[in-house]
Amino acid sequence: MKNKFFTREICVCAHLTQTRYAQKACAEMRINMEKEIKRDYYLEQLIKRIDNGLIKIVTGIRRCGKSYLLRTLFKNHLLENGVDEKHIIEMSFDLFDNIEYRNPKIFYPWAKEQLKDNEKYYFLLDEVPLLDEFVSVLNGLADKKTAMFLLQEEMQSFIKRYRNGIWRQGR
Repeated sequence: MKNKFFTREICVCAHLTQTRYAQKACAEMRINMEKEIKRDYYLEQLIKRIDNGLIKIVTGIRRCGKSYLLRTLFKNHLLENGVDEKHIIEMSFDLFDNIEYRNPKIFYPWAKEQLKDNEKYYFLLDEVPLLDEFVSVLNGLADKKTAMFLLQEEMQSFIKRYRNGIWRQGR
């Protein structure tokens, strides 16, 4: 039996989808829905904060659309508004191909090398806690002309890391 309360858009909201029932309802809808849901509200939230100088973190339960929101919808917005594709830097630390970049002594120089001019750069980083010393690395990059957008799987994981002091020096 389907619950008519849950919609695809609600599934994107981290604080509303913390139950197994919500996960199941969202999974069923993903199967049944063929059209793209734009997630305009969440996209607008990212766009409003694009130049605030802070690191933006997108959280939510597994498979709720965080990556799609950031790496497809937001990236398309940047491209449509004249941002050069070379100024959008993406990295997924959970992919096998990128395991070496979990080492800050490899990732940081690589990231700095991507900054070739004085224009603004956008870092779209997925599963950042897999990057060792990520707070120091991100703080170092945030001082440059960059905008940081990070993906984290669950809000509980983020809060746990924060409370354990992992982010005590972060922004």
